[in-house]
Amino acid sequence: MLPFAPIASLLIELDARTHFLDCFTHAGGRKLTKTAETKRNILAVLIAMATNLGLARMSEACGVSYDVLAWTMEWYVREETLREANTVIVDHHYGLELAKVFGGGTMSSSDGQRFPVRGKTVTGRTMVIHGGQVLSTYTQSARGRFWLYLGRTRIRDELYDQVRPDR
Repeated sequence: MLPFAPIASLLIELDARTHFLDCFTHAGGRKLTKTAETKRNILAVLIAMATNLGLARMSEACGVSYDVLAWTMEWYVREETLREANTVIVDHHYGLELAKVFGGGTMSSSDGQRFPVRGKTVTGRTMVIHGGQVLSTYTQSARGRFWLYLGRTRIRDELYDQVRPDR
């Protein structure tokens, strides 16, 4: 069994190896030198999003004010910066010797997860049989997870089982 390691420590180690935090640039277009404090705030936002903790509860847990976390999320953590950071991590993973054991990256797999939704939403609709929105993840052999799709539940998962042509 592997020893316990806090997720923040793992992300700090991952950044030391991949520099994925450099992908989170300021939305104003300025290339600001990221201080240790800014990197800490970005990591706190990423953990809050990944664990569904939310910024308010993350603020209580880590001692960084909600306003600072919300500002960091608005100005640094955007779809394009998340996509770039994900690409850096996946490319690093692909370069590892162990990744080659799982294949050359020519096959993919998808998995849909349904989340219950109350009321009407812009990105999904409730279905009597399945209910909720579908969050699909796509994994390519030797590449790890390379794409995430939040879609409407009426779209069948099988339609997205092919490797995306832009990757």
